[in-house]
Amino acid sequence: MVDYKALRKKAQKEGKTENLTPDFQKFEKVGQEIVGEMVAKNPVDSTLSDGQYNQYLFRNEEGLIKFALGKAADSELEKTMVPGGYYAIKYEGQVDLAGGRKVNKFQVDCFGHRDEVEGEEGDPGPTEEGR
Repeated sequence: MVDYKALRKKAQKEGKTENLTPDFQKFEKVGQEIVGEMVAKNPVDSTLSDGQYNQYLFRNEEGLIKFALGKAADSELEKTMVPGGYYAIKYEGQVDLAGGRKVNKFQVDCFGHRDEVEGEEGDPGPTEEGR
């Protein structure tokens, strides 16, 4: 029988554990930025309006981060942001729309994909899909 507690202690001693509980980040300040690898995106039912928005899960030097961009940004980015991609997402504030509505505006830059750099120095390891 496997002694899981002993395996965990050994992994902790060797620095081979990873906290899988993501920190939630909310975009509030213009210029706020998240940089890392997209691990996944999951649809979430909105409590404020009809429909869904995406919640993104990223990995960076600090661990796992989850956040939402909003339905407008989701519709612009859903085909181009893919798991394994390396992205810098910078919050640029809100834009006023007709009818008193507002949407969040972001600058999103892609600077590579896991498949292109796997095995290079600084490789952060496998994504959730690759485990």
